[in-house]
Amino acid sequence: MIRSALHVLLAVFVCFLVVNTSVVGQDKVERRDRKTDKSVIVNGKIIEESMAGVKMKIGGAKEEMIPGIDVQRIFYDDIPQTLKLSYNNLFINEEKEKDQSKVLKDYRDFATKVATTPGVNASAKRYIEYRITMLQTGLAEADDAKREAVRLLEAFVAAHGTSWEYPYAARALARMQLEKSDYEAALKTLNGLARGAAVPADIKQEAEAMLVDVLFQAKKIDDVKTKIDLAMKDPKTSDQQKARYTVYSIAMESQGADAKVDAVVKKLDDVIAKTADNSLKALAYNIMGDCYMQKEKKREAMWSYLWVDVVYSQDKGEHLKAMNKLLKIFEEDKDLEKVQLYKDKIVRLK
Repeated sequence: MIRSALHVLLAVFVCFLVVNTSVVGQDKVERRDRKTDKSVIVNGKIIEESMAGVKMKIGGAKEEMIPGIDVQRIFYDDIPQTLKLSYNNLFINEEKEKDQSKVLKDYRDFATKVATTPGVNASAKRYIEYRITMLQTGLAEADDAKREAVRLLEAFVAAHGTSWEYPYAARALARMQLEKSDYEAALKTLNGLARGAAVPADIKQEAEAMLVDVLFQAKKIDDVKTKIDLAMKDPKTSDQQKARYTVYSIAMESQGADAKVDAVVKKLDDVIAKTADNSLKALAYNIMGDCYMQKEKKREAMWSYLWVDVVYSQDKGEHLKAMNKLLKIFEEDKDLEKVQLYKDKIVRLK
């Protein structure tokens, strides 16, 4: 009941911000405040959008760049008046609606109105397309729905390669490609992200790390070694990324018929014990599970992936990876109850 009341209050607050005469004529960006991890509304005029994020002019001469990763929702003011109420309702309904399929339908209905209304700016059109694409990706469970999500992501990435939304759509596309073990497609997507001249440095580094993960899963061990060696010598590689590459270096010791998995697991346990970084712990447990699976030790692998699912789930990418591995294990075991459980959990996390 308290949660419902909060949703109503937030909906009223958002509605107030949109229609209040003191902010008429201004764009509104809902962003994440990294200090408090809460949402805040920024009112101003959007003056630039790029892969770096959304730049706004606030008040007089003050300008603020909102990184794309912190952007949660955007309300563009300069859209036709006939669409503003519907656009505002998207904000309100998305916040209070628990059924994400209903939210997706609302966005699609609005997109239909946009298509038949002249004067909608290109940024607003692109943003609506992005929201539809990401919602479809998050809800995709059946094979047909997943194929549709991949199609939408591929189209968005191809059409909007300089937008702030591009890196996040590309990352989602790579994850969908990985989910169906399409390693070559994932490598192509991630190489495009890592090589993009205007892609922010932190996203490039993340893409490089994902490339190593894809190469490892594709068993392209020589390529993994090459990438790790180059990254370790690169002064731009952060300590956090170096720690992740160290885990992959340990993992490569598990390759080959005569590999001693117990020795590899012990080294991974040492990494887990010594770090306070939950993302690194999750990676180590996932790699541990992969090592066990290579040696057909399914039960040990299951427990490794469960550590990520139950305890170290803060890293969305690693969490999704662990749950997809668990789903495959339960499908092989024909444990239908757990199969449905993990299908539901994966849809909610996406």
